[in-house]
Amino acid sequence: MHFDSRANFINVHAESSAVFAYVTFDSMAHFGLAQFAFPANFSHARFETSANFQGTRFDNADFQSAYFGDTAHFGATCFNSWANFTRAQFASYSIFKDARFASSVLFYSAVFDSTANFWSAKFDSLTSFREVRFASSAVFYGARFLDAVSFYKAELPRELDFRFVTHISEEIDLSFALLDSAAPKCQIALVGSNISKIKLDMRLFELWFPADTTWVRDALYKNTDTVESIDSITYDQRIGVYEQVLKKLKDDGFMESYKMLDIDYKRLKYDHMSEKWYLWPVATFLNIFQVIWWNYGYSPELVFLWTFGLWLVIFSPVNLWLYPRLSQELYVIDFLEKKRELYLGKGKARNYPYYGIHVITYTAIIFFGLKMDLDKFEEGAVKNHPALFSYLMLIYASGLFCLGFIVNIIFTR
Repeated sequence: MHFDSRANFINVHAESSAVFAYVTFDSMAHFGLAQFAFPANFSHARFETSANFQGTRFDNADFQSAYFGDTAHFGATCFNSWANFTRAQFASYSIFKDARFASSVLFYSAVFDSTANFWSAKFDSLTSFREVRFASSAVFYGARFLDAVSFYKAELPRELDFRFVTHISEEIDLSFALLDSAAPKCQIALVGSNISKIKLDMRLFELWFPADTTWVRDALYKNTDTVESIDSITYDQRIGVYEQVLKKLKDDGFMESYKMLDIDYKRLKYDHMSEKWYLWPVATFLNIFQVIWWNYGYSPELVFLWTFGLWLVIFSPVNLWLYPRLSQELYVIDFLEKKRELYLGKGKARNYPYYGIHVITYTAIIFFGLKMDLDKFEEGAVKNHPALFSYLMLIYASGLFCLGFIVNIIFTR
């Protein structure tokens, strides 16, 4: 059956079952404020243009395998009994803003090719978004989940707005959702939500703090007259979200996810510090240092590599050139000086293997020594050789710095 022109069922009160199964609506279908006190069957119906069910009241509503070619407007719709949107396809905007699902609702294997708007929707009973495909964005801002909800194997959108979702009866597990193989991570907004009841896997998500009114207007209310204003997100709010999610990840034992988010969290702090021009050089240096030195503490093996690198690759090669002056004019290590004949062969020709060992040993004693022996300094060493003395102190200070990190790593593991 086809409706070639506009189908107008505004304010209709259906006094028996309504069957629109397999019906094609070629023009706008308007069921706004209609009341279906008995089951309404729209299974396999095709809405080629917009479908308006705003403010409609349903008993049982069956939209299984229905197709919506343009905007599907279910704003403020009340589903008093079960609602079935299994395998329904929404090719354009779908609006369920302020809708109420008083009983079970199935969106099993439904496809949302554009924004799915469940702003402030209320789900009183079991809700299934199992294996749903969200292609663009999904908005659950202020939604209320008063019973269990499943997102098992749901294909995540690029943007998922879960802000101010405070009413959560049972934990919402998003860790078994899926990403499109060609898509980056899903950006999820969580400001103001009950994060302790939202399970995440940061291999799938990254935290998102969307722009306010502009984003709301463009993404959600393109086809309505309502524009809601959201205050801008402050730095403290961002920090609060990060800390709550980190705690939740640790409680759930998702330590790899915890690591990924904690690195982002630390970057956020350095980025915020660098916004002040006079702190920018310090923040930039500290951030780069944290990355290359030990990956914000999550790659401690890098500290050992840097330690031995500074000793063997940086200071020891330099000391091959400076060792005679360092050992004789500045800082004398007696037992090494007594072995000078090992690296000075006949005719005072240098024995390079033994010389190299002496230089590496000399460097190690200073680099890994916990304190400098003042008795080993030649008289007037600092005054007569300030540059060499400063260089020697650089070796010593670098060693102490590395040893401090190594001790910390050992005792915190």
